[in-house]
Amino acid sequence: MENKLKDILTRDELIQVYEHRISLLKSESAMERNYHNYEINKILDAAEKRYNDEFKKPIRVRDVMTYDELQEFEDLNLAVLTSVTKSQREFYNQEIEQIIEKAKRRYFEELKA
Repeated sequence: MENKLKDILTRDELIQVYEHRISLLKSESAMERNYHNYEINKILDAAEKRYNDEFKKPIRVRDVMTYDELQEFEDLNLAVLTSVTKSQREFYNQEIEQIIEKAKRRYFEELKA
C-alpha cells in the first residue's frame, strides 16, 4: 500500500483494509482472495477519489507563467483598464492572449516530456 494512501485513509478505512489483508493471508481459495483484493481496492479507490476531489486544485494559467510573463500580464491588464479607446483595449487583450497561449504551450510540452 502506498504511503500517500495510508495518509488519506480514515481510521475506519484503515481498519477495514487491514482486516481484509489479514483475511486475504488466511484465505485458502482463489475466490476468497479475489474478494478480499477487490474490497481492498474499492476502499483505496474511494479514498483516493475523495482526496483528489478535496485537495487537488485546478491548474491556473497564472500558476504556470514565468515571473516575466506574469509581470507583463499584470502590466497589460493595467493598460487595458486605463486604455481610452476600444482599439487600444483590443490590442492589449491580444497581447494578453499571446502570453497565455505561450504559457499553455510550454506547460503542455513539459507534461509530454
